[in-house]
Amino acid sequence: MSDGQSMAEHPLKWQQWLTRWDEQQRGYLPHREERFEVMLDLLEATTKTREPLVVDIGCGPGSLASRVLKRLPGANVVAVDNDPVLMQLGQAAHSQSPRRIRWIDADLRSPLWTQAPGMPDQVDAVVSTTALHWLPSDRLAALYRQLAGLLRPGGIFINGDDMAFGSNQGRIAEAVHAVGAGRADLKGEVESWDDWWRAIELEPSLAAAFSQRNQRQDGQQTSHQPSSYASHREALLQAGFAEVATVWQVLEDRVLVAVR
Repeated sequence: MSDGQSMAEHPLKWQQWLTRWDEQQRGYLPHREERFEVMLDLLEATTKTREPLVVDIGCGPGSLASRVLKRLPGANVVAVDNDPVLMQLGQAAHSQSPRRIRWIDADLRSPLWTQAPGMPDQVDAVVSTTALHWLPSDRLAALYRQLAGLLRPGGIFINGDDMAFGSNQGRIAEAVHAVGAGRADLKGEVESWDDWWRAIELEPSLAAAFSQRNQRQDGQQTSHQPSSYASHREALLQAGFAEVATVWQVLEDRVLVAVR
């Protein structure tokens, strides 16, 4: 029996792992659900068709993609990520959903990710959450140019993520970091990112996915250094987006919207 078959036979177990993922993410992002709601409200308000085609980039195990389907039952969602563990978890956890998410294995760091098998030529919306802060500024600018080509005229890009204050806002940034650290001290005991990964690595049916994940990460340099909102806005405008704005914000956590 393959690992995929074994995982598909126990959807409740993988839904529990997905819930545990969401809980540890919420420990780092106390306003995560509010951020999701704002993103979904905007997606619903700007959708001009009952069956929009939505791409979730850096989808992880599908936390946002599944919420899109609940809010917009007629939507078709393409979930894109390069982490085999999170994608296999997402596929197993959502295997019983009435509308299956189309999962695409593609690396956003590659200029060829839009050419991955199964990727559509044009879409109505692109969404992302807590993912793009891993990209360096030059790759982020190139990604935005690709999104401008992927979205139909009038299409929308919605990104929920950390976006730093500018270099001329140093005192504000320092104060915000102090506030954030103080709030983190008050959040209580929650499972950490590292603890979640150590726990799920013990799942036998994910052994092959973890092996592939380790191979892909070998030698890669990654760091959490979010670009400033100003640099996001400038890169999107230069990519061809007509309008760009922050529509929700808690400290450095923002929802950015760009209209093609």
